Amino acid sequence: MNSENKGFVPEEERDSLREKYREERDKRLRAEGTAQYVKLDTASEYLRDPFTPRVEREAVRREVDVLILGGGFGGLTTGALLRKSGDMELAIIEDAGDFGGVWYWNRYPGARCDIESSIYFPLLEDLGYMPTERYARTDEIFGYARKMGHHFDLYKDALFQTRMTEMRWDEDSALWQVATDRGDQISARFVVLASGVMFSRPKLPGIPGIETFKGHSFHTSRWDYEYTGGSNLGGMTGLADKRVAVIGTGATAIQVVPRVAADAKEMVLVQRTPSILDARGNRPTDPQWWSSLPKGWQEDRQMNFDLVLEGKSPDRNLIDDQWKEVWGRPDASSMSPDEVVEAMEALDFQQMERIRHRIAEIVEDPETAAGLMPYYGRFCKRPCFSDEYLQAFNQPNVTLVDTDGRGPDRISENAIHFDGVAYEVDCIVYATGFESFATSPSQSGRYNVIGRGGITLDEKLGRNEYYSLHGLYTHGFPNMFMVGNSRQSAPTFNIPFRMHIQASHVVELITTLVDSGVTSMEVKREAELAWDAHMAELRLSGAPIAKSVQECTPSYYNNEGNTSGNIVPAIAAGYPGGTLGFRKQIDAWRAGERFREDMLLTTSSSDSRGSVLASVQPQRGI
Repeated sequence: MNSENKGFVPEEERDSLREKYREERDKRLRAEGTAQYVKLDTASEYLRDPFTPRVEREAVRREVDVLILGGGFGGLTTGALLRKSGDMELAIIEDAGDFGGVWYWNRYPGARCDIESSIYFPLLEDLGYMPTERYARTDEIFGYARKMGHHFDLYKDALFQTRMTEMRWDEDSALWQVATDRGDQISARFVVLASGVMFSRPKLPGIPGIETFKGHSFHTSRWDYEYTGGSNLGGMTGLADKRVAVIGTGATAIQVVPRVAADAKEMVLVQRTPSILDARGNRPTDPQWWSSLPKGWQEDRQMNFDLVLEGKSPDRNLIDDQWKEVWGRPDASSMSPDEVVEAMEALDFQQMERIRHRIAEIVEDPETAAGLMPYYGRFCKRPCFSDEYLQAFNQPNVTLVDTDGRGPDRISENAIHFDGVAYEVDCIVYATGFESFATSPSQSGRYNVIGRGGITLDEKLGRNEYYSLHGLYTHGFPNMFMVGNSRQSAPTFNIPFRMHIQASHVVELITTLVDSGVTSMEVKREAELAWDAHMAELRLSGAPIAKSVQECTPSYYNNEGNTSGNIVPAIAAGYPGGTLGFRKQIDAWRAGERFREDMLLTTSSSDSRGSVLASVQPQRGI
């Protein structure tokens, strides 16, 4: 294959590739689906906070306008916009010891954002901050989260190291009554759930014997620097005499492996499915370029990133990194649905063949290189980017254990076993990801939400059917918003941008409702059914990703291969009209005051007998 034709797959070779993809998928299908992973109890040692000692405090009793659950970028952005919108009483509940969310927990060596910092960091223009690198390290991102907390004076309203245990709607007061594991009692007019339905809680693989291992083990999201030494940059002197196994080959492992390989005596990588891996090309931010950016530049770049990936901005690419190469779509504006599917498949084959060719060029051992090659469609897994991962396999102290889709056979007191071979190790690092794309926010945060009439949020959203309006509010749960959720909402892969779109809409809506004297709002059942029907119609009329993902190798993108019945694959559960299409929908809905038609609104009025609640009909003026 010459360099000019890297990735090109002739038509006559595509049938064999399709068959190869099916074979690799079938190897990895497991009847138990997501149940193959171990769900950790809240008291599990794997969930212990290794970064902040627990501080005891007195229980808090407060009544607030808005309670925000979660101190990651979703909660921070919502809090920041509420601060900017006016003088509202806020409370923020966060399980961790500080702001940061996923970046509070994920401080493992090598951790970085995989989206360009200029569009990943929220509200950069507000803070006047310039990220130091194109793809920033975790310590800078965590530091920026703390900077947001200080800039918008959110620390005074935050309850850290606190877990909500129950949230119950009180009909008489039209308030949410919230209880925590610290004994707090908080009453809130509105509640924003921003507790991380995407990547909230670590998970472990259900490998037989996992509990029998006598060596040291931890999950990457609770990196044990007391054991390894070093920092995010590496320098883990504690591993100099250790044999270390890393289990998992997703986005976390891609970043961890080069650091562990550099410092450990021996490193074994246990792989079930290889990742899609492209070049990174990181570099320092150019201050001169940064100072030349015009007002409003960040949102322009954020939206352009999505339009480019959706194939809707063929001539303007502001980010211009490998995301477009590996995940960009063709311009389908003049194509029929069948032509779109054909063009998507051809581009898919080309890009995946290019990815496999790159592996063969970098990894010196042909057998190892073959084991690292992904054989599945490019939308089956989120792509990874690194200029160090593949190179690590050329080191003599690094061994790839490719389990050919099975996973390890078992773990014993001192070894990982596969195919009759015992790989003795001193330490196991689980780079096995998170409970991702929970259908209900209460599932991700392990708290109980009880709405109108006693229905729980898990009963409403935790099944195979998912009903909401805009993915932000759901019938039976007044004055409650879900920020960060991807289902039926903005489909962007730049998660902080999704949170910004959602939070901006929620804050504007809350402000409008408060100014109008509304005490409670609840989306009507018929409104969320209409939104679901609108989503289904768009999905049928196009969305080739939704169709192709049905045959993907198992991952969290397609519910570990379970796409039967009414289950919509997680990657296809967002708004099929794209990020800009979603934003236009909610902006028009809000500007046209459609909430008066789609919601049951209640206001508080006073007379000689005191305050009473009165239903508000869908008409002009509240």
